[in-house]
Amino acid sequence: QLLVDGGIYHVRCCAHILYLIVKETIHVYETSVLVLKNIVVTIMSPVNRIFKYRKICQRKNMPFRKLILDVDSRENSIYNMLKKACKQRRVIDLFFATTSIGGVLTPTELNWRQVALYKDFLKVFDTSTKLFYYIYIFLLHHLFYIC
Repeated sequence: QLLVDGGIYHVRCCAHILYLIVKETIHVYETSVLVLKNIVVTIMSPVNRIFKYRKICQRKNMPFRKLILDVDSRENSIYNMLKKACKQRRVIDLFFATTSIGGVLTPTELNWRQVALYKDFLKVFDTSTKLFYYIYIFLLHHLFYIC
C-alpha cells in the first residue's frame, strides 16, 4: 500500500523529468558549456593556478569564489557551474589573458553569450526543481506525523 496512493512519488518524478529535459537541451549550447567546463578544470586543478586566480580576484577587488564543476548525477549542477563562472567572468578572462596554458580553449565572446543565455534558461528549471523538492520534503514531514 503506497502512501497517498503514490502521489508523493509523482513530485520526485516531476523534478526528475525536468532534469531529463535539461539534459536533452544541452546539445544546443554544448560547445560553449564544454569550453567553460574545461576552463573550470584548468583553473581549479593545480594549486598554483588557484593561487594565481585568487590573486587576480584580490587585484580586481572581487571576492574569491571557487569555481565549481558540474556533475552528471546532480540536478542543477550545470546551472550552478554556469552561474558561478558568469559572476567571475572578468577574473576568468584576465586569468587567461595573463596565463599561457597549452591546449586550453579560451572563452570567446560568443561562448560567454551562449553560456549566459543557457544559464538564464536553466534558472527556470533550477527554481522549479527546488519547488518540487520543498513540496516533497513538506509532504514527507507531514506524512511522518500523520502516520
